Amino acid sequence: DHMLLPLPLLKEAVRVHAWLREGLHSVGSVKWKVASMWRDYLNPLLSKSASFIQAGDNRGAFALLLGLVIFARREENWIPYRHDLVEWNEFCNYWKALGAVWKELLKASDQGLGITALRRGLYRSPCRSYRRRLVEMVEDFERRTNQALKPVARQALIRSQLQSAGAGVTSSSSASSTVPVQQLRFKIFEDKKSSAKK
Repeated sequence: DHMLLPLPLLKEAVRVHAWLREGLHSVGSVKWKVASMWRDYLNPLLSKSASFIQAGDNRGAFALLLGLVIFARREENWIPYRHDLVEWNEFCNYWKALGAVWKELLKASDQGLGITALRRGLYRSPCRSYRRRLVEMVEDFERRTNQALKPVARQALIRSQLQSAGAGVTSSSSASSTVPVQQLRFKIFEDKKSSAKK
């Protein structure tokens, strides 16, 4: 159903997906690829998306982030992490920042996102809004991402416990400056339970 989107926006999203996939499957050691994915792909994509939104170019940001969603849905192990290569606080803050960018983007109108001129059929009658499908897709992206982050959190918790027990496991951050493992979460939408209390 991405075919409902304007062609220029869809083409850019597909290009971003291919670019990310190229990075994930590039030739090289696992260590090199993990470092490369953060340095050359994921961090630049987040920075550019945030810059687009700040400049008022919501369509540009949407195309980039939609490409990331397509990439994540098609690649099983798309979150690269090694504690000796990616600093824990930086890793946790990335998901917090990505969630904030998505949340800000979803505030934009359909026209601002470039999803208003959706037509179909012989007489070019308006088709159903892409907004509902977009929200469903991003909710699924949020859920899948948190599922993929769970093993990373478990590994981090084990390292933290071993370190506390004096087992000689090294960490790139001191305990006082490390984001608690329980706070590793990718959040775009407000929890249904918390929103129901309001």
